[in-house]
Amino acid sequence: MALLAWALAAGGRPAEPAPVADAASAPAPDAPRVPAPEVGAGLDPVAFARHVQPVLAARCASCHSVVGGGGGLLLAQGSDPRTVEANLWAARRFVAPGRPQESALLLKPLPAHEGGPGHGGGEVLTMASPEWAALAAWVGAAWVGGEAPGPTVAPAGPGGPSAGPGDAPLEVTIEAARAEVTVGEPVALRAAAVGRGQPLAYRWALRARPTGSEARVERPAEAEAQLVADRPGTYVVMLVVHDSAASGTAELTLVAAERASAPAAAPPPSAAGPRAFQALVGRAPTADEARALSGLGGEALIKALLARPEPHQAWWEAELEHLGLTGPHRPKGATWDSVSERLRAGRITPVDALQALLFSQAWTARHAGKEAYVAAVLERVLGLEARDAAAARGPAERLHDGHEAELFGRKGESQADLVRIAGQDPRARRALLARAHRRVTGRAATPEALEAAVARTGEAPGELMATIVGWACQQ
Repeated sequence: MALLAWALAAGGRPAEPAPVADAASAPAPDAPRVPAPEVGAGLDPVAFARHVQPVLAARCASCHSVVGGGGGLLLAQGSDPRTVEANLWAARRFVAPGRPQESALLLKPLPAHEGGPGHGGGEVLTMASPEWAALAAWVGAAWVGGEAPGPTVAPAGPGGPSAGPGDAPLEVTIEAARAEVTVGEPVALRAAAVGRGQPLAYRWALRARPTGSEARVERPAEAEAQLVADRPGTYVVMLVVHDSAASGTAELTLVAAERASAPAAAPPPSAAGPRAFQALVGRAPTADEARALSGLGGEALIKALLARPEPHQAWWEAELEHLGLTGPHRPKGATWDSVSERLRAGRITPVDALQALLFSQAWTARHAGKEAYVAAVLERVLGLEARDAAAARGPAERLHDGHEAELFGRKGESQADLVRIAGQDPRARRALLARAHRRVTGRAATPEALEAAVARTGEAPGELMATIVGWACQQ
């Protein structure tokens, strides 16, 4: 899927990435050992040592350093020549040189809407990140001898860098019933490709979508796919078709508008309770649970749901999953096991629970390394978009390293200050509320509703769970 950014973004190669690791944390050796010629043929080992090894060490090795912990990719965090050579040996099995669309090393870290096939470690990189650009440049042979390509290196054409000598790019187009679509209504997408009689492989993704959208292309590996717009605005659909010899690419712009209809009537009180329970918990209530909630509405229903343990436990599990703290990374011990009960009893608030997680050993171990740690704080906790995250990365990394810096108008001088500033920032509460609204309602909150909730819970943090339950009761 990485070819989608390579072959479609700006019609050529990604821009030269900035260095992603400093000399103290992941120095790139000046003279890495050069493996035997057949090892990673077509992959520049010097460029690997300078530009790729720091990314793998910082963002991937913490999970992939244990046998069986990261599939078949086994990596080490060191920067000595032998470690670099071993990591190149390991990574080459997941790379098709010059063919990003076939390279799992590029596909796996991406989010689903950018074509990622799913990753046990969650979303690690995005196409907009400089780390991903460095990996894509190496796979596409844009880094030569450790340097950016010179004028003699031909840029990728419409077929992408996978087209070899004599292999003309495939002719690919995207067919859709209409270019103007309605939010919430599926639009069918069909790939039309002129091949050479060989089996075709397809990969769909979104190159652009409106702010706040979480839409993705359904059935991304089939010739006929589908998109359901979830917010009004412009969507750019990308398609790569490959026939084992060459590739072809296409893109299509769709414009989505809100459905014009009268607001839905509120459900009758007898059905509101079970429906709200299912929205909050993710399952239908049992007969006893439904009986206890039936006939309730308004404030009485909100109060009854807040008194039950299930909504609090479901919220806590959803947050742990969002933050990547599941399975072996889940925080353990009686303190953590009792979080949902303390939420129900009103002894702590969701903001308290989030702040405690950020100070936990489980969070630090899960996001080992400065780059991974800072990225998780800025993107997962604060929900910052790429541009805002890039602007905050410098001071956040200085705080992580124990240097004085100012982040979001607040001064600090330690990793603990980074966590404190991020956890107490209104953006963390806004991101928490936004993902909770989508989880219980199935759609993004309007900016007005979200800002009102942020203001209300800023003055009264104890109202945060009541706000989330109230959203579920409105369905």
